[in-house]
Amino acid sequence: MTPAPPLEQLAALLPLALAAGMDLPLTLILLGGAHSLGFQIPPPGELGQLAVPNVLVMAGVLWMLEFWAERRPVSALGWNLAQGLVRPIAGALLALLLVPDAGIGWRSLAALVAGSLALWAQAARAGWRLLLDLAGARAPSRLLVSAAEDAGALALLALLLDTPLTAAGLALVTIALGVAWAHPAVRAYRFGLLLVWGGTWGLLRPQRWSEPARFPRWVQSVLSRDASLVGGGLRGTRAGALAHPELDVFHGGWVVVRGGSPLFLYRHWRSTRVVDLGTGRADQVVRQRLHNRVEFEDAEGRIYAICFPWSGPRVEGLEAEFLV
Repeated sequence: MTPAPPLEQLAALLPLALAAGMDLPLTLILLGGAHSLGFQIPPPGELGQLAVPNVLVMAGVLWMLEFWAERRPVSALGWNLAQGLVRPIAGALLALLLVPDAGIGWRSLAALVAGSLALWAQAARAGWRLLLDLAGARAPSRLLVSAAEDAGALALLALLLDTPLTAAGLALVTIALGVAWAHPAVRAYRFGLLLVWGGTWGLLRPQRWSEPARFPRWVQSVLSRDASLVGGGLRGTRAGALAHPELDVFHGGWVVVRGGSPLFLYRHWRSTRVVDLGTGRADQVVRQRLHNRVEFEDAEGRIYAICFPWSGPRVEGLEAEFLV
């Protein structure tokens, strides 16, 4: 039987992975500089090996780069999507340092859990920032959001170094709240991948509506089951619905236009749902950073938007469809 890691190492796994996903540079700085910062108990496992000048300097440079990149929507999106690859790997490696003497099964499980949790935390925080940018929100400021993320990571790490069981409890509460509230942010993070594609390599392909043969299978399946959804001149494109009154804060999906009013189709768990966009009045089409958007107002005066990556229809095509 493979040896299990000590209880304090198991308790530190969740807060360590969560902090790495929320703020990796700060996590490396605090763990590596724990002794210099006055913590009496050394980091669990072999995390104390991070107390190397090269590691601390690199973490400091990454923290400053992140602070600079996240002040602007476009650079923040690019940085955070790249961190979606970096932070799960870093979380897994930190987990291996946390349980160095455990059996291979325990070490593999710890790396998998830590990498997955770090990815989820990074997706939630980056998606939340993207939602603020898509909505054009001026409050809370990016500086305030960064400060809140730093404070959360610091709280988890400080408790991890002093009382790992308390840190594990705080991490479980944070995860539970995230599961309940972070779905729109994670969906926005996935949509961010599409925005980056549309703003880079996607520009090399023609910007236009897609023909039915290019629809994903789940869209084709919905349209084939209900003849009332199909009309003349059927075409569609990927899109995201922001603050639609009938939906959650954000959903990624497809807009399909036909002879009648446009439809928004999206997947919810294992089912597919359809929303009629003809119930609102399209006010304007706006070209934004990395996406075009059609802004609507419903009968009760509520404002919402459908966001289209640049690889989709041009502004003129959207105006011809929605503003006629």
